[in-house]
Amino acid sequence: YPLRSGIARYAREANWILDDTYTNMGLVPVWWRGDGILALITNPKDAVAQRHFSKMPLVDFSKGWIAKSKPQKYRAAGIRRARVLYDNEMIARLGADHFVERGFKHIALLNGGNYWMEQERISTFRKTVETANAHFYELKYYKHLPFYGHHKPLIDNFLTHRWLVKTLRALPKPLGIAVAAD
Repeated sequence: YPLRSGIARYAREANWILDDTYTNMGLVPVWWRGDGILALITNPKDAVAQRHFSKMPLVDFSKGWIAKSKPQKYRAAGIRRARVLYDNEMIARLGADHFVERGFKHIALLNGGNYWMEQERISTFRKTVETANAHFYELKYYKHLPFYGHHKPLIDNFLTHRWLVKTLRALPKPLGIAVAAD
């Protein structure tokens, strides 16, 4: 991930010690006594976790969890902390230009989660592709993902994969396919 590698590179230069236990395990170590938090708040669990450290300096790299299916109190956007955000229009334009410059006339974007990042990138990506007289296809993968607790994950993952394979086979070739995030 460019975001993580950029943070790691700066951390080495600044002699920071980073702990990514939360990223890997989903919980903050009880022994942790850090000086600050670099956060990518993308789900209700993250929003709740950051509230436990309300006095700790925190920089958020997200616009928060925006799923309308979650109660407002779990949406982290506007948590009144420092933020560093992506230029999603530029990222989308560069991604679309990559395929257009290589002569692709059929270009798809895989929308994996329909989060703020995808939502902000899709319209610019589409406009860039269509302005170049190419055909744009949004692959709404997120609509086929299993929702744990209501479905059987293994069966649903298989069905989601089958949907993606069938969809890709049906699209014209050659086909450029972008994903919303690395």
